[in-house]
Amino acid sequence: MVQELQIFQQHLSKTGRKVTQERIEIAKAFLSTEGHITADELLQKLQRSGVAVGRATLYRTLAVLCEAGLAVKRQFDEGTARYERLYGHKRHDHLVCTRCGKIIEFESPLIERVQQEVFLAHDFLAHSRRVELYGLCKECRE
Repeated sequence: MVQELQIFQQHLSKTGRKVTQERIEIAKAFLSTEGHITADELLQKLQRSGVAVGRATLYRTLAVLCEAGLAVKRQFDEGTARYERLYGHKRHDHLVCTRCGKIIEFESPLIERVQQEVFLAHDFLAHSRRVELYGLCKECRE
């Protein structure tokens, strides 16, 4: 997380933004989270640890984390934006349970190969890609 915080602080400085304690606390809380988190969940996490931050500052800081390449904003079918750490994480895809909202991350070399074949067949240069499969998890099917 130290390297991620340095990248975040450098991005703030490079873009003319102040490095404030609030922003650092938000970044630390986010970067210590695994999986997918909503802004409200992150705000609750900060409040539980005794850190008081404004909602607007939280949203702006999440946007800066995305700009810096440290996070990505995901919009799954339920409509709520979720944020996921990017730095140092392998590319992966998602299985999303439409009943309980559970998100399962998975990697598939086969999907990667098929995508590359499609890109080559259509002479297409992809700058991003996303695979989300929706259905019911094991627990919701039982």
